[in-house]
Amino acid sequence: MNGRAENCWELLKKSVFSLKVWVKNTSLTPLGYACINGDLETVKVLIEYGAKKGTAVGLERMPPLLLAIANKHFDLVKYFVEELKVRLVSKDKFKWTPLIIAVMNGFVDIASYLLQRGAAWDLADSSGNTPL
Repeated sequence: MNGRAENCWELLKKSVFSLKVWVKNTSLTPLGYACINGDLETVKVLIEYGAKKGTAVGLERMPPLLLAIANKHFDLVKYFVEELKVRLVSKDKFKWTPLIIAVMNGFVDIASYLLQRGAAWDLADSSGNTPL
C-alpha cells in the first residue's frame, strides 16, 4: 500500500473525515481526486470504506470510471470494469460515455479494451455525436 492509501485508511478507520467531503478548492470527492491522480491503492481503500463507485463528481459530473478514462489510468479502468463491474454506459452531464471519452482523447488502448468488454459504439452524446 502506498503512503497516500495508508494515510487515507488510517483517517477513515478513525472517522477523521467523510467520504462525501469535497477536496479543498475543488469540486471533487476524495474518490474523484484519487481517480484523476491514478491512485489505485487509495481508490481501493475508499471503495472498501463505502465510497460510491458510480457517484458523479466535479463540474462535468463525471463518474469515477470516466475520470479514470479521461486521465488515461488504464489500471483504474480495468479495476472499475473487471472488479467493481461498473456499467460501460455511465455518462457525464454531456452524456459522454466511457467509449466517447476514450475516442475523443485518442486513447486507442482504452477504447479497444472497452469495445472488447462490450461498450456500445452507437450511443450518442448530448450533441448527437457517437464514438465513430
